[in-house]
Amino acid sequence: MKRKSMFVVVSEMCLLSWLLSGCSGTPVSPTIPPDASPADVPVLTDCSAACDNLKRLGCPEGDDTDCERVCTKTQASLLTDLHPSCLASAGSKEAARSCGSVRCP
Repeated sequence: MKRKSMFVVVSEMCLLSWLLSGCSGTPVSPTIPPDASPADVPVLTDCSAACDNLKRLGCPEGDDTDCERVCTKTQASLLTDLHPSCLASAGSKEAARSCGSVRCP
């Protein structure tokens, strides 16, 4: 049996908790204040770069075939932030771990 990476397990748990919390069939967009800076708006495009970088660093989270899909869904849910831009720019396993969302042993 293939072991799931901690990244995928945490992401799936977040999604499950969101689903069990009584989500209606209608997605609710987050309210972004009109004076929000671009840094305040969630960026969903960093997941591909984060997964590619995790794989390059040798982190098992990046080897998971569902890495990008799980990351994108988790970021879109706004339940938690996996910090994909931090993961995408990490230059070492230690730097990836310091992002706070992967174990990357």
